[in-house]
Amino acid sequence: MPVGPPGGAAAAGARRPALRSKGHLCLAVLDDIRAEQLALLTESVLRDPGAEDRLAAFAAWSEAHVGAETWTVLEVEFLTGVRHDEELRREITARVTAIREALALLIEALAQELGTAPAMPPEQAAMTLLSLGIGLGLQRVADPSVPTAVLTDTLRLVLRLDR
Repeated sequence: MPVGPPGGAAAAGARRPALRSKGHLCLAVLDDIRAEQLALLTESVLRDPGAEDRLAAFAAWSEAHVGAETWTVLEVEFLTGVRHDEELRREITARVTAIREALALLIEALAQELGTAPAMPPEQAAMTLLSLGIGLGLQRVADPSVPTAVLTDTLRLVLRLDR
C-alpha cells in the first residue's frame, strides 16, 4: 500500500500549503492512511447484517492490514522522531483519541444490534483492541505470519459472543 499521495512529498506539500514542516507532512500522510483504514474497517464490518459475517469481515481486515509494513514503519519512525516535539505530540494524541472514540462507537453499535451490553465499557474495549492491534502490527513487521485472530477473539469476548 502506498504511504503517500501520487507525486511524492513535494506534490503533497504543494497541495497542502498549511503544512509547516516535514513532521506536519508526515502527520498529514498518516491522517490519510488512518482515515482510509478506518473507512475500510467500518465499511467491511457494517456491510453484512449477521454477527458472524461481521466478525469474519473484521478478521479479514485485520489479517490484510494490521502490520502493513509501510504504514507501521512510517508510524513508528514518525512517533520516535517527534517524541520531543510537544505540538506534534498533542496533534498525535488528539488523533489517537478520535480513533479510540470511533472504535468505541462501532463497538456500541455492534452491541446494540446484538441486543447485548459489551463486557467492558466501549471506551475500554476500544483501547484494548487498539493496543492489541498496535502490538500485533509491530510483531507482524518482523514476522508477517503472526496471526491476528486474537483481535477477533477479543472482539468476540467484548460483544459476549460464544462460538
